[in-house]
Amino acid sequence: MQAKKGKVAVRRLSREEAMIISGFFRGIGLEDPYDYNNMVVLEVEGGGYYEVFYIEPRLNRLAMKIGALYSGGLNIGYISGQALIPSLHLARDLAPLCRTGKLKCSILTPRGEALFLYGRIVYEENVVKWVEGVSLVVGIDYEPLGWGFGEEAREKRIIRPIKDLGWYLRRGG
Repeated sequence: MQAKKGKVAVRRLSREEAMIISGFFRGIGLEDPYDYNNMVVLEVEGGGYYEVFYIEPRLNRLAMKIGALYSGGLNIGYISGQALIPSLHLARDLAPLCRTGKLKCSILTPRGEALFLYGRIVYEENVVKWVEGVSLVVGIDYEPLGWGFGEEAREKRIIRPIKDLGWYLRRGG
């Protein structure tokens, strides 16, 4: 999470936020892999979005008592408007599911990996496996590279980066 001005508060996930997150997981082929009762929202006054964390049950009560945390668990991503922007931490946690076929994953060639990590669009000649819509993007060794969006543009299949590991170097995460 990037530093923002304002007070920081931790609160439980709202029903609407749980529905947004559930919709994201269904979209990538998973049925609620985390217990929503163990998710908390890190809300920064005036921040414009809310960070969502999955916290182990034993730590959850402590996080609520403290009332503020930077990272006490798995960063799921952040909610902006009506969408979940998934985190790179979530990509790393879910990447093993790419081998099983239980998750929508796009697989890139080594050249595709380099392009993706530079935040560039990857065209079909550098894609081993293409998935339409949001997917976890991995290399041929199944190492997570980030999140992408598969679409057709000018009769070619492409993957647009949503968030990639190179983001940390380009923008500072």
